[in-house]
Amino acid sequence: SEGIKPTDEALNTIYELSEGDLRRAINILQAASALSRSPTPEDVVRAAGAVRPTEIVDMVNMALAGDVSRAREAMRRLMIEQGIAGVDIIKAYQRELPRHDLPEEVKAALAEALAEADYRMTQGSDEEIQLMYFLTRAALIGKKHGVHRAETQKPTTRRK
Repeated sequence: SEGIKPTDEALNTIYELSEGDLRRAINILQAASALSRSPTPEDVVRAAGAVRPTEIVDMVNMALAGDVSRAREAMRRLMIEQGIAGVDIIKAYQRELPRHDLPEEVKAALAEALAEADYRMTQGSDEEIQLMYFLTRAALIGKKHGVHRAETQKPTTRRK
């Protein structure tokens, strides 16, 4: 009734960011509609002041595949260019990890590395250093468990 016509991808992004909270979904849509009458996923992310979970999964996939340099670049883009706090990146990946298409032993090892980085952040350690620690641990986990580049390139968190 407001004349807002978000794209299907924008609605999917709102769903991802709101985590099933209808009030938050409405607030995000309202904020995105202030940017455009036909909000795109980019409008939604900008309005929510958040990062798409797929960006974080892609970053971890790069690390798992052994490409720590590219994973670090992605991490720095999220933190510096988009202004996402390290603790928010950790929390977002913690939510995505159960849906990430990986063997259970890899998920368990990643969860342990996430917990360690999160604990250190809560104790006052530098967020960038702790995220780098997590990404290098992810690279070692990927190597140990034979997670190959092809397995980590698939998008794994799309919902409709």
